[in-house]
Amino acid sequence: MSTISEELRTKRDASLQEEYEENKQFSYLPVIIRNGLIAGALMGTYLTLLQFANIENSIWLKFVKYLFLMMVLGIVLKNAKNYYPPISYFRQGLKIGAGISVIAASVLMVLNIILFSFNADLSFNKFSLEAQNIGQLMILDVTILFEVFVYGMILTFICLQFLKYQNPKAEKPL
Repeated sequence: MSTISEELRTKRDASLQEEYEENKQFSYLPVIIRNGLIAGALMGTYLTLLQFANIENSIWLKFVKYLFLMMVLGIVLKNAKNYYPPISYFRQGLKIGAGISVIAASVLMVLNIILFSFNADLSFNKFSLEAQNIGQLMILDVTILFEVFVYGMILTFICLQFLKYQNPKAEKPL
């Protein structure tokens, strides 16, 4: 019985590898850019609303922005599972998550610069540090970049764990 399941598994892996080779020309770059922009826009809109409502000092409310990032990452990674065989899905998923996180962070950085150009009080603050000049704004933007990237990679890893391929159940010995 185990040789039959091994043969089926080998055939399945071979067919998935063929499908991967056929779809190898498919580039995920436009998907990464589009979804990174969507995640950044959702996170930026949420943070801007917090700034306008004068509740920007609540750390817990600021972490809600990562739910938007997790939602986008989950959807994209679930769809990417159809294009990659099990052997390369995790590696490709990490690349996709990193790209979306960096694009989303870049959108937040640009939005922060735009808000600062209108009024310094509207720019995002980090750990009660507010930007009073361009130098402090750049420090805050780099902090935002690293923070979103790190949390994005953690969320990507969590999503990939939930979406990983299940191993076929092994036969129990008698």
